[in-house]
Amino acid sequence: MIRIIKVRKCKALLKKITLVFLFLSIYSLGNISFAEDDFYEDEDLEYTYNPNPLEINDPFEKVNRKIFKFNLKMNDYILRPSAKLYRIVTTKGLRQAINNFLNNLSMPIYFINYALQLDFDNSARSIASFTTNTFLGFFGFFDVSSSIGLNPESTNFGYTLAKYGVNSGPYMMIPFLGPMNIRSGFGKIADIALDPLAFDVTRIVSGDGKLLDLETKLVVWSFDYFNIADQVTTMTPMLDNAFDKYVFIRNAYLQNQQHKVNKIRGNIWKN
Repeated sequence: MIRIIKVRKCKALLKKITLVFLFLSIYSLGNISFAEDDFYEDEDLEYTYNPNPLEINDPFEKVNRKIFKFNLKMNDYILRPSAKLYRIVTTKGLRQAINNFLNNLSMPIYFINYALQLDFDNSARSIASFTTNTFLGFFGFFDVSSSIGLNPESTNFGYTLAKYGVNSGPYMMIPFLGPMNIRSGFGKIADIALDPLAFDVTRIVSGDGKLLDLETKLVVWSFDYFNIADQVTTMTPMLDNAFDKYVFIRNAYLQNQQHKVNKIRGNIWKN
């Protein structure tokens, strides 16, 4: 009887811990773009040339700057310590394997969005990458697909909306979530609905034929948080050296948004 009570207490404690990690991961959602999507370094420099100056649609700059300062504090007090702990308890190889696994979970989202964008080449690459890494890469922990050229660029529903002429709307800095615009905000909501762990019909099936329970999914989301914290903090030295950190983040976000939208729209320079 005592043993059963102890087991229940341990499960309750695990739930509390994972729920805390889930809360922290909510903060990291907005930094996903900083880590992997909206602040990447593109080698296709000729394609990124824009004959027109970057249009800055930032009517809420005064409020945005205050929120930005708050987010920087959250970065200092939450993300950086989390990344430091993560690097202490994991090896570089393990962190890469976790990053590969989490990237593989994004492939179904890429597949659907590329199909909606009528980009069937990247759509096929996305589902082929997911299938290859899942079955040959031990559920995605090993990135087999990149070695054979199946490595589509990241995309999301915000870019799908852009494909069909939806303009970006004003730039906003959201508490905990970071930079975005109206279009990308709606896109993130839609992508959450497309997440493989979001609904029963798309959850990963465990070996005994049962759907993964809440605790398991929370563990996955917790790893996602630490992975994002690790990626974001590796990029913060650039931010620390910026003369105006707010302008640096805003312009980097808007420039990359514009670049990707232009590619989707066929290099038409309008955002």
